[in-house]
Amino acid sequence: MNRKYIFNEIEKYINKEFHGFVSSVRHDTLILTKHEKEYKYEIHLRCQNFGEIYILNPVGNIFQNILLESTFKKLVLVELLTYYNKETTILISSKNLGISDEMIDYKLKSYLELNQYFIYLKNYFNQLEIIFFQSMKDPIEISNYIAQFAYVDNLKSNVGSKFPVENFKKIFLLFIGGQMERYKEYKEGLESQIKSLPERKPEKKEEAKIYLENYYFLIQELESGKYNSTIV
Repeated sequence: MNRKYIFNEIEKYINKEFHGFVSSVRHDTLILTKHEKEYKYEIHLRCQNFGEIYILNPVGNIFQNILLESTFKKLVLVELLTYYNKETTILISSKNLGISDEMIDYKLKSYLELNQYFIYLKNYFNQLEIIFFQSMKDPIEISNYIAQFAYVDNLKSNVGSKFPVENFKKIFLLFIGGQMERYKEYKEGLESQIKSLPERKPEKKEEAKIYLENYYFLIQELESGKYNSTIV
C-alpha cells in the first residue's frame, strides 16, 4: 500500500458515494473539486508517510462564489490584479468548522483501516455539505465568519489573494454581508496600515500610493449605494 493506492481508493469511494467531484493530486494532497452553477467547492486531504504508517488529515475547504468574485474584481485596480486570487472566496479548515475529530491524524496501516476511514469520510462529507458548502452560498454567512475576528487578527480568516487585496476583499465581504461595525473597523485599520507602510518599509513607498488609491476607490464605490447584499 502506498500513497498513490490510497488516493485511488479514496477517489473510487467518492465517485461511488457522491456525484460531481473531480480529483487531482498536488504533492501529498488529494484535491476534490465540485462545480455547481456559480459555485465551486474544494476539499483537500493530505496523506503523509511515516515508515509503514500513513497519516491522513483534512487540511482545508475552499468555497468560491464566481459571481461574487466577478463583482469584487471590478473594485481592484489593474495595477493590483496580480495580487488577486479569484479561486478562493473563503477557505476554512475543518478544525475551525468544528467537525472531523475522527479524521484528524488518522493512522493507516492496513486495508481494514482504510475501510474504516471511508465511514468517517462519508460522515465528514455530509457535515461539510451542510455546515460549509450550503451555508457559504449565503454571503451573509461568509461575512459573519470574517466578522468573528478583529482587524488585528484578520489573518485568521482566509479569502485568498495577497496584501492589500485580501484586505480589500474582506472589507467588501463585510460590507455586503451587513457587518457594518466590523466593516468600519477593518476600513480604519487598513487605511492606517497602508499610510504607515512607507515609514515601516521605505522600499514600499511607491506601492503604498497605489494601495491607498485602490483603497479610496473601493470605499467610495461601496458607499456610493451601488453595492449591497442584493448583488448576489
